[in-house]
Amino acid sequence: MPIFPCPNPNCERTWNVNDRHIGQTAPCPDCTTSITVPSLEIADLMTKAKSGDAEAMLRLAKAYLKNNEVAHDFEKAVQWQENAVHWLEKAANLGNAKAQFEMANYLRAKGDLNDALDWDMKAAEQDWPKSQYNLGVCFRDGIGTSVDLEKSFFWYRKAAKNGVTDAKLSLAICYLLGNGTAQDFPQAIYWLQQASDEGNAEAMMRLGAAYIQGIGCEIDVEKGNSLLRNAAKSGNKKAKELNEKAKELSELEKEQPQPLSPEAADIKSKLIWHLIYMAVGGIITGSFFAMVNSAQTGRIESGMLFAGVYFGVGLCAFKTLYSRVRKTALPP
Repeated sequence: MPIFPCPNPNCERTWNVNDRHIGQTAPCPDCTTSITVPSLEIADLMTKAKSGDAEAMLRLAKAYLKNNEVAHDFEKAVQWQENAVHWLEKAANLGNAKAQFEMANYLRAKGDLNDALDWDMKAAEQDWPKSQYNLGVCFRDGIGTSVDLEKSFFWYRKAAKNGVTDAKLSLAICYLLGNGTAQDFPQAIYWLQQASDEGNAEAMMRLGAAYIQGIGCEIDVEKGNSLLRNAAKSGNKKAKELNEKAKELSELEKEQPQPLSPEAADIKSKLIWHLIYMAVGGIITGSFFAMVNSAQTGRIESGMLFAGVYFGVGLCAFKTLYSRVRKTALPP
């Protein structure tokens, strides 16, 4: 049967509880604290917290603060959080990397940036990935320390290799911009792909833009647009804007006249010369017949008629052939 301790950290009273006690409220006979058993799970957390379990104390404090399963009581929340921090600090001093990371977050939220950096450093040196990422951010933005892009890059790379998705994106940006390291577009594309595969919308957006522009990779507009669409679906505002611009450009390209393919241009050139030959041939032939006809009849009109007929036939032949070329040799 679960043991439910008095929620007052300074009171040692405990009770055996079961389902029928859930929701009941009564004063503690030792300290008069109002006691309500919200659930057996909370009763278990309280028991562990009273015995010195730092993680249980933190979870219990969060339950008080968030009004999750315990009646909202700010004073009790403060009491339990103070106790939680006490036990958390003890665990951190004993070298528990997770406790050191949590301690850093707690202190940073309070505005104690220097001490937070120290705890993150201790956890990061034990290869705790989230603390390594925190250090990358701190050295990049100068949080609790001076800006040092080389150290930022160092910790981003550690965290990225340990699987932190946001660190993979940040590392890619370092390679793209040359922050703390030499510019290396292929490496940037590699890490953007890693973060994109894990669902990071900003990584998808940046990778899509890289494929469209051919930065560190072969140009692949279709793949780039696909990545932008996926990033936009994930809620990335910048990706939505880029995706809309890509659509507009695509529509404009459709409205532009399509250029001739090299094969079609070659055939067009030959047909033009063929037309010229036919036209010149028609004029010469027409002129010859005009001379003959005028010599026999004294009338030049019939000779010019022959020239016009040849020229017209040549023009019609060119239009017909060129129309077929447009249908078969031009891009769709």
